[in-house]
Amino acid sequence: MGNEAAVSVLRRKAGGRPRAHEIPAMTPEKALRTAAARAGDEAFSIPVAVRDLTLTTDNPETLTADLPEPGLIVLIEDGDGHRGLAVAGPQVVAAAVEALTLGQVQPGEAALRRPTGTDAAMMAEFLNATLTMFAALAAGCPDLPPLDGFRFARQLPDARAGGMALADIPHLSCAAEFDFGLGAKSDKVIFVFPVTRCGAAGTVRSGGDWAATLQRSVLGTEACLDAVLCRFERPLAEIGGIAVGDVLPLGTAGLDGLTLQGPNGQRVTTGKLGRSGAMRAVRVRIAPDCGMAPEQPAPARPALGSEPGPMPRTDGQSEDRDGQESP
Repeated sequence: MGNEAAVSVLRRKAGGRPRAHEIPAMTPEKALRTAAARAGDEAFSIPVAVRDLTLTTDNPETLTADLPEPGLIVLIEDGDGHRGLAVAGPQVVAAAVEALTLGQVQPGEAALRRPTGTDAAMMAEFLNATLTMFAALAAGCPDLPPLDGFRFARQLPDARAGGMALADIPHLSCAAEFDFGLGAKSDKVIFVFPVTRCGAAGTVRSGGDWAATLQRSVLGTEACLDAVLCRFERPLAEIGGIAVGDVLPLGTAGLDGLTLQGPNGQRVTTGKLGRSGAMRAVRVRIAPDCGMAPEQPAPARPALGSEPGPMPRTDGQSEDRDGQESP
């Protein structure tokens, strides 16, 4: 009995031991922390620590609205010309300059000044090393899109230029506090990456479960599309005199020449106006990603008073103004 009890106790202890070969999963913060530490050692020979990483997905205008001022704003690009941003707060720039010129980072905040081209050149090696190692370490993180291939391209003058340099698609912002020289100086560093990239062959690159993450955070946003038959100009005096019952002719505009346009006026696709059951409907004629036909020129200003023709249906029938259907 005593031997059996001893064996039972040993089995329980063995079962309760942690697994020696269990490796913790890589996280974005751990990847950036490791990348920055290695890059700091290679570029500046000083310790660099990272804390408080925040991931935000939004449009370029929103992401660049609150960048550090004055900060170093750098355009980063991959081999296919896709663009992102690397932004360093003024104390990060000061730490880099001190590390490369004095061999150490002086404690305390440096005086604020606008970064120069020389500052950007001093930061280039550190930024490139951080980007390369961050992309390699974070390749398996499901919360991140592919980050590989981005490198220092050129300095940008301000945040507005940074927003205009990016494609009008959702971007991921990786913002964290970087500590240089064991607390001597610290400030914000922000990396901005496009959430999707197309290679030379047009294939979309994505990583892990990023598509699902993008769907949860971005694709649920409502987008407004306008169905436009035509656009034309009228004298202001004539517009002020429009009354109920007046008819505004659409000239040569056809109901089969309708375009769907985004909020900024960009044409998404073309279609034909008609009906689907009791609802007005648009039958799409060109896939949204296909090349668009040239837009119809604005028609000449016709005189008021002519009656529009019948409204066609998408099922091949038409409807007159009194709601009666005709073949």
